[in-house]
Formats: sequence, C-alpha cells, structure tokens
Amino acid sequence: TIEKGTSLVIPVLGLHRDPDHYPEPDRFIPERFSNFEDISTKPYLPFGAGPRNCIGLRLGKLQTKAGLVMMLSK
Repeated sequence: TIEKGTSLVIPVLGLHRDPDHYPEPDRFIPERFSNFEDISTKPYLPFGAGPRNCIGLRLGKLQTKAGLVMMLSK
C-alpha cells in the first residue's frame, strides 16, 4: 500500500532503454515506431506525465499538426 502524499518517480530513461521492449536501445532505429499496433504496448513517455510534464508538449503537438497540414496540402 502506498500512503497518501507519497511521491513516486517513474524512471523514464530506464523505460525507454529497456532491451526487453526496445532491442538495441542505444541505437537510433526510427523504424521501430513504424508498427502502430505494436507501439501502444511499449512504454514511451517523451514528455512525461502529470502536472509536471514537459512545457513543450503543446508546442510539439502544434508543430506536428502544422507539418502534417503543410505536407498534405501540397
């Protein structure tokens, strides 16, 4: 049981570099994210979570949407 008020820390770096989920975790392999069905089963928290998440989250989403709009409009 976790008592009320207890702080919890999620080891994001450890999750993102876990070889059980991401083979060769120290290599840049963007293709590992191309299977959308498989992605949802993997731990991935690029912006963190909760009230102290990254302030760039909204900006990142807006830039992604703007980029998609530009690509699709051409």
